[in-house]
Amino acid sequence: MVFALDASGSMGFPFGLSDQDEAAILAGVRRGDPSAIARARQVANTRQGDRRIDHARNAMSTALDRLPGDVDAGLVVFGDCKGTDNFSFFKPAERDRLRGIVQGIEPRQGTPLARGIERAANMMAADDPKRPAVIVVLSDGHDSCGADPCAAARALKARKPGLVINVVQVTNGDSASCLARETGGKVFNATDVGGLLPAVQKATGQAPVPAECRKP
Repeated sequence: MVFALDASGSMGFPFGLSDQDEAAILAGVRRGDPSAIARARQVANTRQGDRRIDHARNAMSTALDRLPGDVDAGLVVFGDCKGTDNFSFFKPAERDRLRGIVQGIEPRQGTPLARGIERAANMMAADDPKRPAVIVVLSDGHDSCGADPCAAARALKARKPGLVINVVQVTNGDSASCLARETGGKVFNATDVGGLLPAVQKATGQAPVPAECRKP
């Protein structure tokens, strides 16, 4: 299993920012509107702990804790159009180190979503294309680096028939849903902070643990 984590600039926005406000801010930034740029900087200065990236990191770290003891976990971070960070696979005994890396991830700028899933797929074994393989994408937006993630997912599925991409939408949007559609995966929408961990758990194939059954 490979986690592909979005570290774009908008992941520094507060989790509660509405889709309408975000769309207006980003559209203004693309136009070069000074007021929109100032607003983007303001919301990006959300205190740590309240940002999308903070909640995504925490949910991912908890989900890693609950993965079966025989599952290796890979990590790809995409947040810059110049490239992605590929951290290869971590054995179950190395999960503390992986969690440390996850907790150190900070927002950057671009969203090379297509490249992110391509790098994640390339990390997986090439000896048997039909071998079941899962990529879990945590993202809040579309590809902003000029590529077509839907076409990339379609091509990956043709090359690796056993590949499934599950998507956790960190906002109410559906811009990354085609990744799941093209590969036979599922989309899990985390419309609030409380829904993020259950969404990540479902995307990894885990059954969320009811609150009354969790260890203190």
